[in-house]
Amino acid sequence: MVNARPTLALSGSSDNTLRLWDVDRGQSLRAMRHSGWVWCLDVEWDIERALTGSEDGALRLWDLERGEAVRVLRGHRLAVLCLAVDWAAQRALSGSADRTLRLWDMEQGTSLRELCGHRDWVRCLAVDWTRSRALSGGDDGCLRLWDLGRGETIRVLRGAAGAIHAASLHLAEREALSGGSAGALQVWDLGLGRISMLLQGHTGTIRCVETDWPSRRALTGSDDGAVRLWHLGMGCELRVLRGRGGSAWCLASSWTLGCALSGRDDASLKVWNLDMGGTGRGADGPRHAGELRGHEAHLG
Repeated sequence: MVNARPTLALSGSSDNTLRLWDVDRGQSLRAMRHSGWVWCLDVEWDIERALTGSEDGALRLWDLERGEAVRVLRGHRLAVLCLAVDWAAQRALSGSADRTLRLWDMEQGTSLRELCGHRDWVRCLAVDWTRSRALSGGDDGCLRLWDLGRGETIRVLRGAAGAIHAASLHLAEREALSGGSAGALQVWDLGLGRISMLLQGHTGTIRCVETDWPSRRALTGSDDGAVRLWHLGMGCELRVLRGRGGSAWCLASSWTLGCALSGRDDASLKVWNLDMGGTGRGADGPRHAGELRGHEAHLG
């Protein structure tokens, strides 16, 4: 997993470490030891805090300045595969291989609610904290729209054809994205509860998606090794970003600066220029071109 701002990035890997990066210089600033594979993370750069989910079933809150875990949240029985954080309210939502989601009070370190309904691993989620709604997907091939206040499923969306690994939610316009083992990016009409458009191009499982809803653009990473830039309004592919290495497992983007990072199963992070369609720096993006290396195993 990776999260980035213009000059810093944080990544987690199956080598059981978190790494803080100086993207401008292409250097690893700090490695933090986890107790297991780091599957997911979220960062609040302004307060230098991060929340991670791991193979051991725990979530850990990190002080990035000190490089230390300051709190451990326990409740899941199996690996934590996805999470999202409302840093202002100190709440988090996590999804797990134990088939559940959990809503957390990070300040108290307690689980507020367990959400049950999925029949297999929960691999992805997206949250609208203002409206107290969440979307989750997993190996059962279903997307579930949740009311976080009540802890209940509002709607089950079927038709994705295979496991769902990535999701994005735009509740204001009642739409969502999903991607997974079918290899297509699916655009959902949440009002009608069905797929409104399929975007084809990847030849492998879609592992991750990043969306800029105002500009109607999305980035996807796949087992086929490509990162693809899409225009949702036009329903077309704008650009294919390719580099050496294997699957693109995770993504982080700065749409304003026109750059993105992808984490790959060859243990590298690649810096992409979205405007030019290659690795390296745009006009205002990171100065480091190409790759960041330091992890010893693929990024989660």
